[in-house]
Parts: sequence; structure tokens; C-alpha cells
Amino acid sequence: VRGGRSAVAVIPASDLVGAVEGLRGARASFGNPEQGLVVVLEDDPENEPMICPRRLAIGAGLPVVEPADLASLRDAIEQALRLSRAGTVPVAIVVHRVVLSSMESVPARPNRVVTTVDELILQRRLRGSTRLGDAPDLLRVARRLELNVATSLPSPGEREVVGFIALGACERALADVLSELQLAGRVPVLRLGLVSPIDDAALQRFIDRVQHVVVL
Repeated sequence: VRGGRSAVAVIPASDLVGAVEGLRGARASFGNPEQGLVVVLEDDPENEPMICPRRLAIGAGLPVVEPADLASLRDAIEQALRLSRAGTVPVAIVVHRVVLSSMESVPARPNRVVTTVDELILQRRLRGSTRLGDAPDLLRVARRLELNVATSLPSPGEREVVGFIALGACERALADVLSELQLAGRVPVLRLGLVSPIDDAALQRFIDRVQHVVVL
């Protein structure tokens, strides 16, 4: 980032505890709205069961994005860089070890496409009055990027008996279970791509449509 370019750093689960102070330092010193900084944190509950990368990142003051699979990890890096530039703050991506060790093939596509999200970030830079890491500003960009997606919601005024809130690798597992039970597209699901800050509006809109919520 000091060289004038955006950067992505990867921290394995075994090094997370020692990296906490570095994350806090990055949060305190980062202040370049022209560049983005993304830190990928490995989540390895099998080998490092006592370490929760989400809590470490949130404790360090970083927004947290959590992709479900390899394809969404590629998207998450681009999205996190946009969030970083929008909020002038480093952004953490928490990735389960299963995703990092995946052999899945990812289709190629253009590296860079200018969108209305980029225009929003440019307007924010020109405005220059937003506080560093301001949650409303981050949420505004996150909504444009559609990081949090609700599917199969009932009509307004109606409520389903149960709905699921899923994040990270649990999204893929939930999709497989619903498909196996022939319930795909019939059960409300909120896929949280942005774990922190929480989009209270999206969460409340989902909770108002279901009687019981299962969080995965």
C-alpha cells in the first residue's frame, strides 16, 4: 500500500494470535482512500479450535467479509478492496480452511469492470467528509455489492415457520442439505457476506418474515 498500490495479505490460522497487534496497527495507520488493503484470515477450527478469526478481526476494528466457496472468495477480494477504499479502512476476509484447500475450477472473466459501486466510491472520495471506517458508508457500498442476499422470502405480511441465516462455508452445506431434502427455493435463507458491521435493516427485514431463525 505504501508503494501506491492496493494489497492483499494472507495470514494462516497458526499465526493469527501473533498478528493481532499488526491488525490493530494497520487499522490505526491506514488512511489512503485511493488504495485498498485486504487481510485474508484462515479459519481452521479443526487444528486451531481456540482461535476465532472473526472475533480477532472485529476486535481489531476491521470490517469482516466471509465467502462461501472458492468462486465467491475471488469476488470477495474485489468487493473487500472496494469496501476498503470506500471506508478508508483495512477489510478482513475470513476463509474456512476447506475453501482454501479446494481444487474447484473457477471460470475466467474480465479482471476489471467499472460499475456504479466505483462511482459511489469516487463520490465519497470527492466529498471527503466521511469518518474513517464509517459503518453507514460501508453498508451503503455493501448493499450496492449485494453482499447480504435473502432468498425465498414470503410475501409481505406473511411469515414462514423457519428461516436460516448462513455465512461462510455453511452456505454451501445448507444449500446441499436443502437440495437433498427437495426444499431448495422453498425455505427463506439470508446469506450474510458482510459479517461486520451487521446490516440491521437486512436482518430485521428477514426476521420479520419468519417465526423461527436458525443461524449457521
